[in-house]
Amino acid sequence: MVIAAIAAIVTLSMGWLVADNFFASEDSNTVPLTNAAPLFVADEFGFSVKFPAVPERQDQALNSGGQDLTVTTFSAGELDSGFGLSTTLAQCTPVGKDLDARLQASAAGAIQGAAKSTGFSPTVNSQTPFTVAGSPGLQTDFTLTEGSDTLHVMSAVVINGPRFYTLSANNPSEESWSNFLGSFTITKDPAALPECAPLAGS
Repeated sequence: MVIAAIAAIVTLSMGWLVADNFFASEDSNTVPLTNAAPLFVADEFGFSVKFPAVPERQDQALNSGGQDLTVTTFSAGELDSGFGLSTTLAQCTPVGKDLDARLQASAAGAIQGAAKSTGFSPTVNSQTPFTVAGSPGLQTDFTLTEGSDTLHVMSAVVINGPRFYTLSANNPSEESWSNFLGSFTITKDPAALPECAPLAGS
């Protein structure tokens, strides 16, 4: 089965943006991401990260929970393995237990969005918390299956104040994903915004 190239799969989870990027072809080889990959710097969005090639940019306007958001997605690589990063600036800052709840909700939204877009059934293999320059993150390793077809996805959510990032990769090698996520750096903090109203149950 050919899994068509799907860029910027965007879902909304409890008022927060979640995005994943998938690329696939039946006729191609995996695109590696090595330590020698070029560093992509996006000062406007406060981050830098290594992509296997110069990424393409896509902007999308969304309304979520009454908030007008602009989602910017950068994606690079193609064929059987691609890498993507999506970011948006919310109108408030999550804190405390609410921040943890939004990380969990966003990770769940990424899985649900990927499953819905591909029509495959998801299985979560693991979830691992981490930090980037003091900002909390949650990494998710999951698999999508449909009969004998399998798609391995790595996703990571990072929240820095009101700035939200989702990094993702389709069928990456362990080394490529480690190089991608490990190269992600927050280069600028966003301006302070009021605290968000807590999510229900947080």
